[in-house]
Amino acid sequence: MPLRNRSELATKFTYNPYNETWQSHKVRVVVDKKPFASGGMRVCMKMYELEDNGDFIPCVSKVFKKETNSKEYFDEALTQMTAECFAQEFNRLKTRWKVSFLPVNVMMLNERQGQLCNVEPLLLGDYVKHNDNDGNVETTEQLPQAFTHFTWEASRHMLIVCDIQGLADCYTDPQIHSIDGHSFGRGNLGQQGILKFFKTHKCNRICQALKLPPTDRKTADRQQAQQLQQHTQQNTSEPKFDSDKFARGMQGAMEMVGAERQGTSRLPCDFTS
Repeated sequence: MPLRNRSELATKFTYNPYNETWQSHKVRVVVDKKPFASGGMRVCMKMYELEDNGDFIPCVSKVFKKETNSKEYFDEALTQMTAECFAQEFNRLKTRWKVSFLPVNVMMLNERQGQLCNVEPLLLGDYVKHNDNDGNVETTEQLPQAFTHFTWEASRHMLIVCDIQGLADCYTDPQIHSIDGHSFGRGNLGQQGILKFFKTHKCNRICQALKLPPTDRKTADRQQAQQLQQHTQQNTSEPKFDSDKFARGMQGAMEMVGAERQGTSRLPCDFTS
């Protein structure tokens, strides 16, 4: 059966970080019935976004296993877009190392009770996890570790981007730990997550090439916590990361979802079965 005959109506939400607004438009998509992968919190299904000329874009649709609120999906999207902002800043250093994060949006399936999902382009190949959000190092690759270290300095000690995984140097599904532990989804472990990264991080040649301050892994937990608190107090006057901007983006997203759902069809929803 042609893809278009199996398609359903969806609303695609895309965030514009330059003017802090979410934009939405209607698209038609086809979602596979069965997941092809499953993680700790979400299942992944192949999705095809149909274009007006008949072509289609292969994508990955990600849905939380347990019922959750709309905010979780927009948290995931904003987290990944924040990580991409740091990736762009990293690439502006004009070294031979480059990183990127896949673009991600939120889609509402209008014919499935307004079910939300995160959608990103489908990359073919074997994904590799380099580090997680609990301080564990999974590979010997130096660039992912150096990038996480870089985000700590680039954010003026406000956050780190970790849980680095993907294909080559193109990453997806990052996690952000922030000093205050707010925003960035349920995986934000706050100061504890930052401490766990630096307890296992060993500066490598890329860290050195970027002239990142070396970390002392022998520092006790209490001393490190005190250092983090001092960094917070020292940098509150002019933080690199604007948490208010994140909050404004989330508020706009919730308003759009509420308005959109008033007009969605109420059909049985069985997206994750």
